[in-house]
Amino acid sequence: MKKPVILFAVTFLIVSTSYSQVHFEPLSWQQALGKARQENKMIFIDVYTTWCTYCRQMDASTFLLPEVGDFHNEHFINLRYDALKADGIAIRNSYRLLGFPTLLYLDPQGMVVKKTAGYQSKELLLENSQMAFSLLNKPSADTLAKQ
Repeated sequence: MKKPVILFAVTFLIVSTSYSQVHFEPLSWQQALGKARQENKMIFIDVYTTWCTYCRQMDASTFLLPEVGDFHNEHFINLRYDALKADGIAIRNSYRLLGFPTLLYLDPQGMVVKKTAGYQSKELLLENSQMAFSLLNKPSADTLAKQ
């Protein structure tokens, strides 16, 4: 009787943990732009390098936190690219990225809404993410006038 209960508990923890962290989608840059336009959703990109200590720290802590995952998974198409490979090189050059990690917040057309660089704690990342989301999604003066 103990084995099924333990197995269920372990399975539940693995499943619940995997859905509460930031879900980075394995999309090419062109696929991501298409999906963002189709869903009218912002894009969040973590541009990293394998040698970057702060990048690895964020992978091991910040991006695994449920509060961060819940917000990002609801409001963004989340991507991550190695700055030294394929799409990562194109993004690094197009957006003129110099330090890592660099976190990009883009509108559905790929235009920068906000850009930050360096390690970010849960609090700072959520603050930046909420600010970027609100910058793009705040009502315009026209919308307010019609209400």
